[in-house]
Amino acid sequence: MKIKNFYDLEVWQLSMDLVVQLYDFIRGLPREELYVLSDQMRRALISIPSNIAEGQKRNNPKEFRRFLSYSRGSLGEIMTQINLCNRLGYLSDDNLERVLNRCGLIDKKLFNLINSLPSTTCNKKIKNKRLVSVKTNTSNSSDTSNSSN
Repeated sequence: MKIKNFYDLEVWQLSMDLVVQLYDFIRGLPREELYVLSDQMRRALISIPSNIAEGQKRNNPKEFRRFLSYSRGSLGEIMTQINLCNRLGYLSDDNLERVLNRCGLIDKKLFNLINSLPSTTCNKKIKNKRLVSVKTNTSNSSDTSNSSN
């Protein structure tokens, strides 16, 4: 599969849309989150489309796969941080679901793009290890393991 330009990749376009959507949300976070949560979210968000672009521009399928994998990792960070925002009361359940659905779509497209690229070391494709958006139960936040044994 020859990709002429990362601009043409739907997954790059969707990830750029996610950056814009979440930047609007991040601006509304409390001031005390300015240098912690919002800074970390911005970095992770920016790295998703940036790694797609950088990997594609390297003109090497192995490198492209590696950078797409970095994008998936950053997407996992965002999904975690969005869940955290929900738990902290900064994001409603409806908005959480909407953002996680968009993240799930981007993850699926990244996964499919990775598997569509030729592998230079072997002909195996990576196993399906897609990120799963899970809303955890916030009422049971304590550790259930007993560490006193």
